[in-house]
Amino acid sequence: MGRARDKIAAIKWAQKLIASDDWVVLNTQSTGFTKAAVATEIALMSNTGELLFHSLVQLSARKRPSKEDLARLGKTRKELLAGPPLTDIAEQLASHLDGKKVVTY
Repeated sequence: MGRARDKIAAIKWAQKLIASDDWVVLNTQSTGFTKAAVATEIALMSNTGELLFHSLVQLSARKRPSKEDLARLGKTRKELLAGPPLTDIAEQLASHLDGKKVVTY
């Protein structure tokens, strides 16, 4: 009975969210799922599907992602080193998040 209630609550939450216009979808790519993993790409979409923001995130020269991670990301180490540091894009990213609910997956 509890799972059914949880599903119904989740559906109601999603319906209420979709009916509003104060949310964005955040998508990130990273080098993995460990404590050593780092973000490599960030994107934001509006509730209407408009791409609001997209950027690679500079990989620290000390980080050495595995060949498997690079293959999964579809990026080269050189490409990831060429992206801007997160500190350089944080303000622009934050400007799209102000007052918004952030949905991620």
